[in-house]
Amino acid sequence: MSLFQQRKLLVDSLLRHCSNKCMSERLVKPLNHGVLRTGFRNISSNGQWSDDEVRKMRLMKRVGAGILFSATLGFAIYSKRNKAQRLRDCLEGCERLPPDPDYTSSMGSEFYRCKSCIFPGDVVKSGTLKKLESLELKHNDVIVASFPKSGTTWMQEIVYLIQTGLDFERAKKQVLETRFPYLEHPYPGLAAIKKTEGPRFIKTHLPLSLLPKSALENGTKVIYIVRNPKDVAVSYYYFLRMATFVGYRGGIKDFVNKFIKGDVPYGPYFDHVLGYWKHHQNNSNCGSNLLWITYEDMHRDPEGCIRRVAHFLDRALTDDQVQLIAAHTRFESMAGNPSVNYSHWDDLGLRNKNEAPFMRSGRVGDWRRSFDADTNRRFDDYIRQHLEGSELKFDYLPADE
Repeated sequence: MSLFQQRKLLVDSLLRHCSNKCMSERLVKPLNHGVLRTGFRNISSNGQWSDDEVRKMRLMKRVGAGILFSATLGFAIYSKRNKAQRLRDCLEGCERLPPDPDYTSSMGSEFYRCKSCIFPGDVVKSGTLKKLESLELKHNDVIVASFPKSGTTWMQEIVYLIQTGLDFERAKKQVLETRFPYLEHPYPGLAAIKKTEGPRFIKTHLPLSLLPKSALENGTKVIYIVRNPKDVAVSYYYFLRMATFVGYRGGIKDFVNKFIKGDVPYGPYFDHVLGYWKHHQNNSNCGSNLLWITYEDMHRDPEGCIRRVAHFLDRALTDDQVQLIAAHTRFESMAGNPSVNYSHWDDLGLRNKNEAPFMRSGRVGDWRRSFDADTNRRFDDYIRQHLEGSELKFDYLPADE
């Protein structure tokens, strides 16, 4: 049988099976590359195909193209609607806040209030918050939680060294973001955590009410580090100016006003802190899986705090090991350590080099260099109002003053 005859048999077969004028793209392609290229007029003139057959083939080609176009358009419409529905699901229960001109980046200018807490738009719209609800945490996972700029990085490095048997070399090979993923951040965040086998190290700024339920149900170890709100506000201000993905350009007084009102990412501050504090107070005498530790205590007695963390994690450390960790995590050492000082943000374009570095001061009482008398008075009123009836106290000055 000749090649031409084989092609004609193929087309005849297609005609019989496509009498309903339905032809897929997969069936149209052989026609385009084979029989149809030979030219209908030539076939007809040779007496092998009638004019009626040629018209049918042309009609079927047009119908097939129309069906393919309709299917493509329909799929595009479906995908768009499906994407819109997923976004609506992500935003359910969340309120978009009015744009704040003090935030100059597109990412930093979009915030949502979800369950009384303010989140950047990418955290909400990516669906991360929704996915966290079903995350299964394990009893041997360790979470370091805090309000932003409360000593999180400091505590993360201490925990990592304790849990890995003081593996300093391993700690130097990878940046902290990779070793200790940020739970609610779209990257590497949740995806990296789910892929990790064995004990996992997790950082979060989520309030207790938004932690995955499995964290408390499964006995996951949670270390909450807290810092006095005056120093937090100042450190947060400089961080948001430094981060290009936020691009804050307001002044310190304006930022303090936002902080007091609770209009900052992860705010309000006292909702966050008091949520963990109440859980700590209610469970402190019954083997709580939450350790409360302050930034100021870590300054005052770093070795004592390292021992507390190790005991909480059921790890025994010698005095020499405690001293090694304390030396490694001193502010000066951390500030010069590329694996923890976020200097890699420079290469990624995430840091404004005209602003302060990620590790800027690390002192207790640094707020005094930024607060004038009026700002300090308003902040004192704010603290007094929220701590009324609470046993929670803060240290605002260094231990030697």
